[in-house]
Amino acid sequence: MTMARSIDDLVVRDDLYYEKFTDVPFTGTLDEGYERGALKNGDREGHWLIYAQFDTLEAEGWGFSDSNHVDGWHIESEGEYRDGWREGLWIEYEWQSGRVDSKGEYKKGEPEGPWVFYHANGQPYLEKVYRDGETDGPWVLSYDDGQLRTKGEYKNEEREGPWVWYHDDGQLECTGVFKKGKKEELWVAYHANGELLTKGEYKNGEREGFWISYHENGQLRSKSQYDDGEYEGPCVEYFDNGQLKFEGSFANGKLEGIVVSYDEDGTKDDRSGIYRDGEKVADLPTVTDEAASLMALHPLAAIGTL
Repeated sequence: MTMARSIDDLVVRDDLYYEKFTDVPFTGTLDEGYERGALKNGDREGHWLIYAQFDTLEAEGWGFSDSNHVDGWHIESEGEYRDGWREGLWIEYEWQSGRVDSKGEYKKGEPEGPWVFYHANGQPYLEKVYRDGETDGPWVLSYDDGQLRTKGEYKNEEREGPWVWYHDDGQLECTGVFKKGKKEELWVAYHANGELLTKGEYKNGEREGFWISYHENGQLRSKSQYDDGEYEGPCVEYFDNGQLKFEGSFANGKLEGIVVSYDEDGTKDDRSGIYRDGEKVADLPTVTDEAASLMALHPLAAIGTL
């Protein structure tokens, strides 16, 4: 009988590898095909190479000739097995270029401890920690020039505690807090030029209370109130030149009462009108004594107190 040379020559029974038509778990070395390494009593053991693709042209001498592209084979990953489990250091490759894509350790078949993932230029892209196969611990994301992009922590696969984000020039982009994977407490975001973008609080992952936002030039953009993630109460918006864009009020996330909306030239647009339960029920009246009386009861009179 010819000894098996490829994993395709074997069959699996009860998670062990056998040569076809035999009842004895296979022991030997496989040196052909997409998965190459040794088996001991039917389990993978020792160093293994996993390939992603075979390229005929490269096999004929065209293309790559480095150690990650041998005879047309593109390596995808390599590392150690112990008793059939991935164990110790494993390296994952970007199979087309052969560059290192990620590396870290396994324990009993699960990623464990620090892992590093890389940009195409070799700079670290993501540094994270696994515990029992789950993301748990520091989590750092970087731009391809090494500049810090995001930093925080995971606990049991969920974001936890303070997190911070940066623009690609190092300017602060956003800060906030997570509790069991949900946004909580004060969140602040900034434009790339350092100007304040938004500021407000979250509760159980939803916007809550007063929120304010600004245009990149520092002009006020909006002031609004939230209740459980939905607009509630008065809301006002402005164009970046300071001109009023929108005034209205919300109840349970839906427009309610008088809404005035403007184009950039200062004329009222079709959104303006009187709303009930989110539906526009009438256009705004013309400026008459009746309209003046309605405006006197405008629900946004309280906006200045926000």
